[in-house]
Amino acid sequence: MRKVMVAGIVVLALVLIGIAGPLIMDALGYQYINENRLYLKGQYEIQSLSKNTHVVGHAEGKNFSLYVLDKENLERFKSGLDFEAVYSWRHVANVSFDFRTYDERLYLVIKNELNERQWIKLKLKARRD
Repeated sequence: MRKVMVAGIVVLALVLIGIAGPLIMDALGYQYINENRLYLKGQYEIQSLSKNTHVVGHAEGKNFSLYVLDKENLERFKSGLDFEAVYSWRHVANVSFDFRTYDERLYLVIKNELNERQWIKLKLKARRD
């Protein structure tokens, strides 16, 4: 019985952290990502970046695009409409980036540009200066 209660509390804590992740990142002013993910054909992933942070990182794969978007252009991207990126790297095999988010939350979007699956590695650090 005790093990079930402990497991329940751990699961609840993980769910709350997952839901409140962006709020926790904003409060701490620090974000770190080091992942190697398998992307399906045309799949993309969105990482939320806190405002007023310095973002440094590197991404590598075979052929992908990386965009830094504001909220309005993120919605346009997700809807398949034309969008304007704050920063963009299109059809690259690797890219290093170093930028600041200033007064607004920005979104880092990685999109697989291959017609097949591929592994894309992302390493990112964002912190308030």
